[in-house]
Amino acid sequence: MENTTVVQESVTSAERIVRDVKKMREIVKGLPAPTTRMQPETAAKLQNLLLNGRPTLGPPIALYCHNFTQLREELESVPPSYEPTAQDARHVYALLASSRQVFAAEERAGTQDHRSNRSSALQPVLHELLGPLDRLSNDDKTASDGSTLAFVFTRGSENETADNGAGPDASASTWMSLQYELKNDLRNLQLDPAVQLQLTVGKTWVDPSREAVARSSPCPTLLLTITGTLMSLRGMVFVQRMLVEHIGPSIDLDQSPDDLTIRNMAWYFLCLREANGRLQSYYSRLPLLKDWTPTPFLPAPISIDVIQEDRSVQTGTVSVQDWLLNTNFSVDSSDADYRLVFSAILEQAGCAPRRCVVKFSEHYGEEVHEYVANELQLAPRLLAVKTLSRVAPFLKVVVMEEVVDAVPFDLNRIMTDNALPAVRTKLEAFLASMRKRDYVHGDLRKPNIYVGAKGDVHILDFEYAGKAGKVKYAPDLNTDILPIDVQGGEAICLEHDEEMITVLLDNAPS
Repeated sequence: MENTTVVQESVTSAERIVRDVKKMREIVKGLPAPTTRMQPETAAKLQNLLLNGRPTLGPPIALYCHNFTQLREELESVPPSYEPTAQDARHVYALLASSRQVFAAEERAGTQDHRSNRSSALQPVLHELLGPLDRLSNDDKTASDGSTLAFVFTRGSENETADNGAGPDASASTWMSLQYELKNDLRNLQLDPAVQLQLTVGKTWVDPSREAVARSSPCPTLLLTITGTLMSLRGMVFVQRMLVEHIGPSIDLDQSPDDLTIRNMAWYFLCLREANGRLQSYYSRLPLLKDWTPTPFLPAPISIDVIQEDRSVQTGTVSVQDWLLNTNFSVDSSDADYRLVFSAILEQAGCAPRRCVVKFSEHYGEEVHEYVANELQLAPRLLAVKTLSRVAPFLKVVVMEEVVDAVPFDLNRIMTDNALPAVRTKLEAFLASMRKRDYVHGDLRKPNIYVGAKGDVHILDFEYAGKAGKVKYAPDLNTDILPIDVQGGEAICLEHDEEMITVLLDNAPS
C-alpha cells in the first residue's frame, strides 16, 4: 500500500532528476566492456545497475513508452484470421532449422568462438524476419551482434530556434531502435547474454555522438537475445535508472516446424517488425533538446477521457511534471523506493490548463472513490481512470483533483485548531456511509487522511477499495505500517476500516 500525498510541493526537483540521469551516465561510461567472459564479481556489480521493470523493483517501462504496451498486447494472442505470408513462413522454418543445426554442429566441434557459424546461418534469416540489420559499434568499440538504426530527422536548420530548444547538432543524430545478441554455445558464459546486451545498449546511451537523443528521450529500445535455442524479447528505457522488462513469452527455437509453430512465430516477428517501425517513426519525429531537462525522464503524456462535473466526457491530455512523493530512485540506492504518484498538468480544449495528481497502479477502487467524492464530498474529485495495459504488468492511470490547504492527519494539530469535533463527526459519518454501501477502503492511515484547518477531511488512496469481503490486501502488504493485525492476501472487511479510525482517534478526548 502506498502513502499517497497529493498536496505538498514535490520534493524531487528538476535538478535532482537531471542529476540522477547524469550520474547514471557517468557510471555507465566508466564500466568495462560487457563480454560473456567477464569475471562473475564484475558481472554481479553491473547487473545491480539494472532494474527489471517490475513494480517492486522499477517503474514499468510502459510509463515512458506506450509502444511497449501495444507490442505486449499484440503478442498476447494470435488473431484467428491471421495467416503468415509464404515468405514469412519460409523464413521461420529456416530459423528453426538453422538454430538446431548450428547448435548441434557447435556442440560436436567443441570450439570456443562460433561467431562465424551463427553469422552465416542465423543472421541472414533474422535480417529477413526483422528487416535490415547492421553490426554497428559504439565509440568505445562495444557492439551487439546486430541493430537497426533510427534516424532523427525532425530538426533542421529552419527550426534550430524552435520553442523546443533544438540545437544545431540535431540533424545528425541517430539511435539503434532494436539490437540483438546471439549466443549458441553456453559452456563458456559467465555473463548472461541478455545482461550483456543490456549493458551494450547502455554504452550506446552514453556514446557522445548520441547525446542529443539521450537528453531528449528515455531512448526506448527493443532487445532480442537468442541464448542457446531460447529467444527472448525485452524493452529498455533510460531514465534515472536503466529499466529493462520482458515483453511477451520466451520462445524455444528447438521446436518441430509444424504449421501452428510457424504461424505463431511468424506473428511474433510481424509484431516485432511493426513495433520497431513505430519506434523508428517515434525517433524520426523526436524534438531534440539543447539542454538537459527532467521532462524526457518522466512518464509520457497520456490522452484520457475526463469526467466533467455534469458527468459528460471530454478528451484531455495529462502531462506529468514531477514525482509528488519522496523517492529513492537514483543509482545511489541499492533498492529502489518510490511511489508512482506525480504532479501533472491537465489540458483540455477550451479550458485553461490546471494542476492535478496522477497515480499509476495495478488496480483502483474508482467506484468507491467516486462515491466518497461525489456523494460524501470527502475525497478529491476523480477526473479519469484509464487502463493503460490489459496484460501483465496490468496498469491503470488515475487522475484526480489536487487537494489544497490540508495536511496529513495530525491529532495535535487538529486539537490546536479546535477542529477535533468536526473531524470526528466527518470520519464517523464516513464509516457509517461506507457500511450502508458495504464498501471498504483498506488503508485509512494518517498519510491517506488529509485535514484542513477548519476540519475539512479528504480521504485519499482508494487503490484497494471495493466491496467488503471481495477486495483483498496486497500479497506483499507491509504489515509494519498498519495499526491493526491483518495479513497480505486477506479479505478487507468493514471492521478493519473502523479499527483504523479508532486507532487514529484513540488518544483524543471524547
